[in-house]
Amino acid sequence: MARVTSAGQAENLKRKINTALENLEKAQMRVSTGLRIQKPSDDPALANKILDIRGHISQNEQFVSNVNHTEAQLSVENMVYQDVQSILGRARDLAQMALSDTNHPSDYKFYAEELKQLVESTLETVNTTFEGKPLFAGNRTDGTAFTAERSQSTVATREFKFARNVSHDKVEISLEYADSFAVGDELVLQQGESQDYVTVSSIQSSSDSVVIQFNSDLSNNYSVESNQPAVLTKLQVDGEEAAAESEDATVAVPLLKSAERRAVVLPLDRVQGALEAGDQIVVQGMGGVSEIALVEAVQTDLTKNEAVVLLKTPLQNTYDAGLDARVIKHTSVGIGDIVGISYQGDEGVHLERVGKSSFIEVGMPGDVAFQRVFDQLVDLQSAVRNQGKGAIEELSNAVESSIEHITILQTQVGGKLNRADTLRNRLSDKNLALEQFLETVEQIDYSDAVVEYQVQLNMLTAMLQTGARTMSPSLFNFM
Repeated sequence: MARVTSAGQAENLKRKINTALENLEKAQMRVSTGLRIQKPSDDPALANKILDIRGHISQNEQFVSNVNHTEAQLSVENMVYQDVQSILGRARDLAQMALSDTNHPSDYKFYAEELKQLVESTLETVNTTFEGKPLFAGNRTDGTAFTAERSQSTVATREFKFARNVSHDKVEISLEYADSFAVGDELVLQQGESQDYVTVSSIQSSSDSVVIQFNSDLSNNYSVESNQPAVLTKLQVDGEEAAAESEDATVAVPLLKSAERRAVVLPLDRVQGALEAGDQIVVQGMGGVSEIALVEAVQTDLTKNEAVVLLKTPLQNTYDAGLDARVIKHTSVGIGDIVGISYQGDEGVHLERVGKSSFIEVGMPGDVAFQRVFDQLVDLQSAVRNQGKGAIEELSNAVESSIEHITILQTQVGGKLNRADTLRNRLSDKNLALEQFLETVEQIDYSDAVVEYQVQLNMLTAMLQTGARTMSPSLFNFM
């Protein structure tokens, strides 16, 4: 007869208690979470079913998001059609007005100008983007759907007469040479081959420099930035020859600032708001002498009603205010009339997926929708400007046909919007049904879970009590 040892009994009891504890833990987790399983190993088949349901819910949520995105894009597309339809309606009205026999010749100019603005407005409207992409360029994701070919813009010319000649008759030197010159001195200003003989008319000192004024304008440019510095030389004796006789008879002084012919003075009331830094101007004098210059800055003097226009480069010629010297500025006015519009997109159509095998077309190749509209508006503008009543009547009928064409496209978009709304409702209802089904599959009945928990707790308690009694040692156990 085999003997059951205490160790065997204890091991057997331990195994049963652990099993009871695991069952109690599972029951407790069901009560606390309300879910049938906590991990796939609890019930692999049920876990797979739950994952499958969740996958369908996630997929439907993505389809709902796609439908919302599609609906937003279709709404923008619909607004474009609506705006173009309004533009065409106004163009048709203008064409009918242009056909009236009571029009004055000037009326056609006003009709043509409004048609020009309608063409511009149509181009802006049709080049609408959605999320940064052109809406009517097919599958293109950059640029614009249409580009315009324009006539030359109008050039406006503004002229400004010199207020006075600019004083190119002074130089600036260092303070250390202040005592080297006096009023009446004859000087030579030289740089390379450029040379001017001048006489000092006044000397003005400041805290850091001396300005020497001459009795006449310089005829050349002298720059301190040159590799060969400009030098002011004092003649100690009369005549040019004296300067060459002895170097000891001269005082050579470098310039602190350039003495260049790089400014013009214009009337302030004419220039204010008309010239600014960066403008390109033409400086013109007698005999057709002229040169192009760039404005560096404009300095105003309200007391003298003058504007000193500083130039980026020195003038190469001399200009006299008394000889009708002037500044000319050419400005492009407008951007030119549209004479043609061409499609820049492709023939692709974007499909938005709204179901496993369901798609909605969004956008449309712009040439299909709007090329005829642009051609008719441009031709109508030209016909009205030229007062060609036969062409106007023909184009008026064509515009009426285009209004019907846009109406059809707008109706199609309306149908797609209705379909998108129906799809969203259907997908939402389906998601609600799937969520309810998921609840029944993965969630427990709470009352049953509580009963199950109590049963497992009672079983564990009974097992512990039974084990405590059976495992009490006695002398009989060792016999």
